[in-house]
Amino acid sequence: MEQKYIHGISLAYQVIGQGEKTILCLHGYRHHHDIFEKMVGRLALTYRFILVDARGYGQSKLGKEAMSLDLIKEDILALMESLGIKTYSILGWSEGAKIALKMAMNEPNIESLILMSPSLSFKMYKSYFKIPFLIRYLCLLPLCLYHPGARLERKKMSLLMENTHITLEDLQHIRIPVALFNGEYDIVQPCHSIHIASSLPYCHREEIKDAGYDMLIPLNETLFNKIKLFLDCL
Repeated sequence: MEQKYIHGISLAYQVIGQGEKTILCLHGYRHHHDIFEKMVGRLALTYRFILVDARGYGQSKLGKEAMSLDLIKEDILALMESLGIKTYSILGWSEGAKIALKMAMNEPNIESLILMSPSLSFKMYKSYFKIPFLIRYLCLLPLCLYHPGARLERKKMSLLMENTHITLEDLQHIRIPVALFNGEYDIVQPCHSIHIASSLPYCHREEIKDAGYDMLIPLNETLFNKIKLFLDCL
């Protein structure tokens, strides 16, 4: 992977493909850039993909500032500017979908969004996921006194719980094409996904049958074909 010095840290990224259109890929909690590699490898002849490890993930450094969605958003924007990429689409999964929405709120250069399992707040997740997640978060607290890995994990978990501070009314200002995908067995409540999709003026939402939250592990063929169709129509 290549490295760029952004906001006091070394940010890792990878460029795959030679196409004219650029797709920025943003991963979610507990994963990093390689979650997209199988998918983008099959589209590399048509598109150029920028795969990024968010700060504290993969090969990117954590830095001393408190981790937040806004800080990661600013890291990504600075990276794209440093690469000289003016216009691009964003493919965001989970936490990456949150960041994609935050970027699209204020960046006119973003052409389209592909959102997988997006949410606006932690309350949008199903209880069977939230309860054990919160228990694990609390159990890590005493380990943070002497274990750096536990401290980093709690920081990452805090990001998943962080509110985007985006309302459904705010989403109406994102006036670009959006494809939104949820798995049939997703951890995001279907009603919330429907509310997000209905608030985005140019959004098409689909539920991927027999798929869960980890639709990219392994890559769901139905999801891949729908993403490819969306990109080809742009």
